[in-house]
Amino acid sequence: MAENEPNRYVLTGNSVNIIFGPNLQGKTTVHFTIENFPTRTAKKQEIRETEIERVGTVISFAIKSGPDADEGDPQFSFLLPTVTLGGAAPHQFETIGFKSITTRMGPAHQRYTYSALHGEAQFVQT
Repeated sequence: MAENEPNRYVLTGNSVNIIFGPNLQGKTTVHFTIENFPTRTAKKQEIRETEIERVGTVISFAIKSGPDADEGDPQFSFLLPTVTLGGAAPHQFETIGFKSITTRMGPAHQRYTYSALHGEAQFVQT
């Protein structure tokens, strides 16, 4: 990865705090606090990255491990735009994220709550 391509992203919004990128061992993780759910770290095998041409990359992960009869299967996704760094300084950007809960109740099985997110992209050596 070139140094003008970020590898670490910090995203904040209303009741949302996310750090996406390499941990101290260089492995990709998502460390997050979403609403009232416990703070958690998702490892690479738990993170889904979907590239959408001319839109960016959708990053998705489970908010908690395992579905729950009361809470459904809460997931969080955010849209990561393509960012090119112009030096060592971090780059600020705005994006969106959304929580989805899948349940078998009612005709629509997914419910969504969206969040406006402020992001900071940077390159870190691992």
